[in-house]
Amino acid sequence: MAKKIQRYETQMQLFDPKSNLAILSEVPIRPKIGFQYIFKWEDKLKRQEWRVDGFRWRQYSTVTFKYGDVDCKRYYFKLQVGPGNKFKTDFTRHAIECPLYENKILIWYQGDDSLAVDAALKDAKDSEKDGKAPQRFETQMQLFQPEANLPILNEVPLRPKGGFKYIFKWEIPLKRQDWRVDGYRWRQNTMNRFSYHGVDSKRYYFKLQVGHGDEFSMEFTKNAIECPLHENQVLVWYQGDETVARDFAHGNSKDPEKEYHRTAPSVLKKIQMETETEKLPLQVYSDLLTDCSNRARHMIDAPRDVKQVQNARKFIRRAERSINDSPKEKKQIRNTPKVQRKIPSKAERSSHDVADAIYTLYSCETDAKDSEKDGKAPQRFETQMQLFQPEANLPILNEVPLRPKGGFKYIFKWEIPLKRQDWRVDGHGDEFSMEFTKNAIECPLHENQVLVWYQGDETVARDFAHGNSKDPEKEYHRTAPSVLKKIQMETETEKLPLQVYSDLLTDCSNRARHMIDAPRDVKQVQNARKFIRRAERSINDSPKEKKQIRNTPKVQRKIPSKVERSSHDVADAIYNLYSCETDFVSDLQIAPYLLIICFDKNTVSEFRKFIKRDDLTTQCLTYDTTFAIGELYLSVLTFRQPEFEDNPVIPLMYMIYERDVPEVHNTFFMRFAEAVPEFSTPQRMIITSNEEVAITNAIAKHCPDVPRLRCWQHALQNIKLKLQIFNITERQKVHQYESDFIRLLNQDSAGKYKSLLAQMYLKRWKKEFSDYFDMAIDPDMNRMGAWALRPFGISLQTATSSESFSGIMKRLSETNLQWNKSSVDLLASSLLKITDFFNVRVARSRYRLADYAYTLKASLNDFYGESDCDLSEAMTVEQLMDTIKNVTNRNGIQGRIMNNPPFKKMINTQSPDLRCFRFKGGRRTNASTFTARRYAPQRIDSSMEGICILESNSVDEADNSSIAVEHVILVDEAELDQDTVMYICH
Repeated sequence: MAKKIQRYETQMQLFDPKSNLAILSEVPIRPKIGFQYIFKWEDKLKRQEWRVDGFRWRQYSTVTFKYGDVDCKRYYFKLQVGPGNKFKTDFTRHAIECPLYENKILIWYQGDDSLAVDAALKDAKDSEKDGKAPQRFETQMQLFQPEANLPILNEVPLRPKGGFKYIFKWEIPLKRQDWRVDGYRWRQNTMNRFSYHGVDSKRYYFKLQVGHGDEFSMEFTKNAIECPLHENQVLVWYQGDETVARDFAHGNSKDPEKEYHRTAPSVLKKIQMETETEKLPLQVYSDLLTDCSNRARHMIDAPRDVKQVQNARKFIRRAERSINDSPKEKKQIRNTPKVQRKIPSKAERSSHDVADAIYTLYSCETDAKDSEKDGKAPQRFETQMQLFQPEANLPILNEVPLRPKGGFKYIFKWEIPLKRQDWRVDGHGDEFSMEFTKNAIECPLHENQVLVWYQGDETVARDFAHGNSKDPEKEYHRTAPSVLKKIQMETETEKLPLQVYSDLLTDCSNRARHMIDAPRDVKQVQNARKFIRRAERSINDSPKEKKQIRNTPKVQRKIPSKVERSSHDVADAIYNLYSCETDFVSDLQIAPYLLIICFDKNTVSEFRKFIKRDDLTTQCLTYDTTFAIGELYLSVLTFRQPEFEDNPVIPLMYMIYERDVPEVHNTFFMRFAEAVPEFSTPQRMIITSNEEVAITNAIAKHCPDVPRLRCWQHALQNIKLKLQIFNITERQKVHQYESDFIRLLNQDSAGKYKSLLAQMYLKRWKKEFSDYFDMAIDPDMNRMGAWALRPFGISLQTATSSESFSGIMKRLSETNLQWNKSSVDLLASSLLKITDFFNVRVARSRYRLADYAYTLKASLNDFYGESDCDLSEAMTVEQLMDTIKNVTNRNGIQGRIMNNPPFKKMINTQSPDLRCFRFKGGRRTNASTFTARRYAPQRIDSSMEGICILESNSVDEADNSSIAVEHVILVDEAELDQDTVMYICH
């Protein structure tokens, strides 16, 4: 039995001694591409040293995989080629660590090593001159030496310029961190630990804050190195342009004009130390201000104000109380409302607490005096809460106003919990700006109410597309939460997405509010339902089943059969087709079996024109039913394009159906007769098909005057099958019977055919085959032979027009496309692309553009002169197959079909101003007619524009508001029986 291939098997083999890989205990410096080695460490301290090799690497991924029964790790590194996020993956490093190989790690390099930073290479070469391995940050560490002549300062310079370097040396531990504060607004970006001569050192990186929030600049940076070899010292240097620095207020400051400067850590620690003394905050502030004799340095070496001293002392005392209180006491304090908490008496309070209270009163600016007038303590947001009162005369609305202006205030009141969150959606977009803001307050004292008010300039609001939208011009508006919940509630019903969409659209009578109070389109309903069902499946699946599905490659996952699929999944796929704006899918039937009819309206329109033209040959249609696609069948009606010498085959109409019953062919030709009313001109059109009874009956019923020919190639296939039954299997004899049949077909007249047939019966054929031919083939020879086709201006080759289409389908099947696993919408999308393929070929050949496929008849050269129209590029069959592969690899058709370039150029998507569902049918045993009442005739969104929604209610014949119905309305599958034939016609 073949051994199962392990993941990363090739790389793991390199651990084997047979691979002769170098095993090193010291990391090589800047190895070349293709270099491979195993790093082995004796001491645990050196375990991670393989990560440092002279290049600037950034680990961007780690993959854990199984090798045997052991968890291993593979590391991926990319190369940093500049400051910030400048990385390259053209030169990479990889490593594998496996517990099976203790104290070892496999490392290899790939790509172009010339991308490495030249400065690092220079450091490596300089170090080689000294005969020792280079140290990390060697250049910077040399600045600690006296030879560097760097100033050694015990006071941090104020706002140094770019390029300045110095060593900060502290005498007392209190000032150890003062080098961090220099008058600029720095944010530590990162800190790297590195080893220098066996000693752990640190390098700090700082970026400059130039505004509120995340406004930082890398144009001016600060760096620092701290090494235990140089005691009580920190090397600090600045790079870049110091003019980018900005002074601005603290993010929590009430005064936006007041500049904020960070206070030195040593000053903050002095304030904390003074907490133990008897000094008041004002005294502490005064003493520290006096200690800083240089007034220019007050911004960092002295407290900002008395408030800073008070806050520091409060913080320390709060921390002390937190340590002293037991957990039970802390919990009791937290659970007690602030207004009910016990205030300690004067005797219980320390002198410092009293002083702090006094200074709090002294320094804060409160509205205590104003509150005393009312005789009660002020409440937070008192002014806004007063707006809930009736005296405020604020409008109380149960419908959210659409796009209110700045300054507008209202109270939203909901009657049902479903609408509780609707106040959040008002038609304004989600782009961020503080120039126009919305605020809201919800209070349990005012039940079922929310106070909402707007501030600023509403003109800054913009309408724009959703971030995931494929159409950047399509504006996005959020749908009200209550509408989304209604869609979710409808999931439990048997309604289809289009019905749910129609009902919700009807509920919103005000068309101006459709942007928030109605679904955007049918697709939104489908997506909401899919999300809910996916969540339900996720709940029902066990964790083991979920993991098994995730670990199974997509191509190997089982696709559920038709029985396993729910009716809603099929309906969603069908409505994906129906709701798209291409009009390619014309007819849909869901129950009692699936049936879909597709055609390109532009192609049908051209075909109708060809029938009326006397300068063109008779149109030869071919109806082919030989395509079986897994659980579905595909029948195609094709015709010959008579404007070209080649008479190319063009697909006209398709039918996808689930069950091969006579009704499907009857439905197809009924639809064909409706789409091509010119079928009543028999001298301009003929139909070729096989002799299946259901097909011949359907043609005779709906196209009685159109001559019907029998397809001689299908007849030839039947002859081959009979030869096998008669045990005539020798290749030479089989070829003889085939040749005899072709000779009979090519006779000039029926008389010559009869004469030659008599010779075949007497001298060449076996009796059993002669009897079969006399019964099954001979009666139809006057509808297959060349003498029968000649009056229509066609030959035997022309009569078998669908075979070229069959060749395309055969080539597609040879590319391992899983047609039997394609959903209905993907299959229809593929058929549309095949139609576009032929349409583009015809268009380019008419105007003799580059790579045209067919030769235009000479008489039509003047009719189709030079064209200025922008036609799609020509496509080969291989490119067509690749395009269809891309379709089958995605989900759904909506939005994808209209983005197909050939379709944009060739398909006429204009539709009448008014369309409606038309229904026809009933039981075959009872040809009673139905009527339907026009319901909610209003225009809706682009995917439903001009559609009349009909309901299947019987009405009085005298009712002028009713309309005659030709097709039965779609109802639940459970309400139908097997005798019901129904479909929806667009």
